[in-house]
Amino acid sequence: MTDVVNQLELAALLGRDPGTIRAWQRAGMPVVQRSKARGNPNLYSVPDVVKWLRERAVAEVTNAATTVEAARRRKLAAEAQLAEHRLEETRARYVDRGLAREIVAEEFAVVRARCLRIGANIAAALAAEPDAATCERIIQAEITAALTELSADGGGHGDGRATG
Repeated sequence: MTDVVNQLELAALLGRDPGTIRAWQRAGMPVVQRSKARGNPNLYSVPDVVKWLRERAVAEVTNAATTVEAARRRKLAAEAQLAEHRLEETRARYVDRGLAREIVAEEFAVVRARCLRIGANIAAALAAEPDAATCERIIQAEITAALTELSADGGGHGDGRATG
C-alpha cells in the first residue's frame, strides 16, 4: 500500500463517505496535491491525515474538558452568588438586638418624660377645681392627650425612633 491516496481511496481506507473527506479538507486536513482541474482527484498522505485526525480528536477532548471546567467555575460562581443572596435575605429578617434596645430605650424615655409632665400640666387646673368629677375629667383628658401625642408620631421620629 502506498502512503499517498486519492479521495475515494482515503474514504474507503477510513470507512467514511467522500463527502466527509471533503468536509475534513475544508476543516484543515492536509492535502499533498490539490487538483487544479475538475475531475482530477486530490491526493492525501495517509500518515499526515491520521496524524491530523488524532490531533483533532485530542483538541476536541481538550476543548470538552475546558468547557466542563468552565461550566464548573460558572456553577460555583452562581452557587456563591445564590448563597450571598440568601444570607442578605436572612439578615433582612432579623433585627440587630443592640439597635432594637436603643430604639426601645429612646421610646420609653419619651413615654416616661411625657407621663412625668402630666402632673405639671394639670396641677393648676386641679388646684382651682373643687369638683372631683371635673378633676377626673381633667386628668383623663391630659392622659388621653399625652397618649395621642405619643402614638401620633411613633414617639417623636418619623422613622419610628423616639426623639431624645
